[in-house]
Amino acid sequence: MNTTIPSPATQEKQTLGRPECFSPPRMADDVCRRPGGTHYEIRYTSLFNEGRALAFPCDAAGHVELDALSDRARDNYLYARAVVGREYAAPAVRVCELH
Repeated sequence: MNTTIPSPATQEKQTLGRPECFSPPRMADDVCRRPGGTHYEIRYTSLFNEGRALAFPCDAAGHVELDALSDRARDNYLYARAVVGREYAAPAVRVCELH
């Protein structure tokens, strides 16, 4: 089931600060560890901490299935979207490199 996601501009108005449950950004190496087919991730790279990013599974167009994320991952995803340009660079969709 897909959930409609509000635009980043709408989220910025709703999110004035970090959510209480926000966890620090870290590399999400396990995002792509699903068997079969081509997998994509949407990656938000930190503007201030080189090498740090938040990454989430998505389709080729960059759509994230919110219902498939854990509560913590969903909170981090919505936070990253709300602070694009302030804490994170614009997201990039990329093919996952399986390890």
